Amino acid sequence: MHSMQIGPHSIHPRVILAPMAGVTDKPFRVLCKRLGAGLCVSEMTTSDPRFWHTAKSRHRMDHVGEPDPVSVQIAGTVPAVMAEAARYNVAHGAQLIDINMGCPAKKVCNAWAGSALMRDEALVAQIFEAVVAAVDVPVTLADIPLFTRVAAPAAPPDAAPGPAAPGLPATGLGLPLTVAGVVLLALAWTTLRRR
Repeated sequence: MHSMQIGPHSIHPRVILAPMAGVTDKPFRVLCKRLGAGLCVSEMTTSDPRFWHTAKSRHRMDHVGEPDPVSVQIAGTVPAVMAEAARYNVAHGAQLIDINMGCPAKKVCNAWAGSALMRDEALVAQIFEAVVAAVDVPVTLADIPLFTRVAAPAAPPDAAPGPAAPGLPATGLGLPLTVAGVVLLALAWTTLRRR
């Protein structure tokens, strides 16, 4: 299997463990690296410095003994705060910074973070530019949601996707990504349920 390059990091094999809250903690990432993943992205960490010293955040930001490269995902909505979070995580071992734009969790979206950012391309561009300028490590973007609307209950996993949800962007984020210098984009399929 071929490798892929993200900045100075050779990812071999080209198998990336996506960030998943409550799942991709350090022991799981280390295990996945041992079993052959080329890159493992941390659980989403908050950009809000008020929460960096909670037990939960300290646990999520612990990268001691983790195999290289260490990729940390940050979430938030304020460009300057996101930039500071990127600097903080790099100072604590991050070798890649990943920006979350795919989390559909209500508590994240209510703060206009995660997938809610898709509604404001100008803000997204400001976040990209601030984060890329703040750190000297590669910046990636994971979990860009591709939306599908299905009738509740959810369709079986092998069902064909339905039509795109109205009013949600197909994503015109290519230009802000290119201008800002984001080096990798990962897409995720997200399902919206009709209620």
